[in-house]
Amino acid sequence: MTDNILTSDNMDNEHIQLTEMEKKVILRLADLGSLSGYDFHLGGRRERGSRKAIMSSGKWNPLRKRLGPEGMNLIKLIKSSGRPKTGKGRRKDLYWLTIGGIKASLTEDASPKTLRKYVNSYYPQSDETEYVNCILELFQVAVMKKFLVSVLRREISEGDMMLERLSYLADFCLVKEFDADSKKRTVDILRKYPQVFQSFKNAVKEGKKKMDELDKELNP
Repeated sequence: MTDNILTSDNMDNEHIQLTEMEKKVILRLADLGSLSGYDFHLGGRRERGSRKAIMSSGKWNPLRKRLGPEGMNLIKLIKSSGRPKTGKGRRKDLYWLTIGGIKASLTEDASPKTLRKYVNSYYPQSDETEYVNCILELFQVAVMKKFLVSVLRREISEGDMMLERLSYLADFCLVKEFDADSKKRTVDILRKYPQVFQSFKNAVKEGKKKMDELDKELNP
């Protein structure tokens, strides 16, 4: 069972430290989808009125290394086109968010709905994407959002896998803020994702077992 995160009084755990520029990159990817370094110099996709650069060309490479697998592992290369055959022009290596990057963007108020669209475009279907899609959909339950952000921050900073274990959610269902309607909506969402739903049921059973053991100690 989780500790120190069961009420709204414990929602401000320290999380991964991103600079303002790094946050802009993470949120731009979350909002627009895959981009190349050159796109960031232009401020995003080359559309009329969107050419406000968020960084100079010299800043992209060191920033890419800090955010990529060599650093925090929040972004990754998803498509490499290499140099044009003519030998002219720029590489169009495209980057998007890793699972960790998706979590980080959610703590910075990225749109779960938009993220789901890109997750299903860039990632093959797997147990991992099922888990991610479930978490993104759970953000629709109002009382869950603040709690999920807190757990994501803790998971990012400590390498904890509470979300995957889903024990956090079994605990949270017991707090007073989690009313009957929220519980129903949460369970309805979980049922859409068989692997996640089974993990949740296992977490509930384990929690019940521990509570029963405690009850025996308290009432011999």
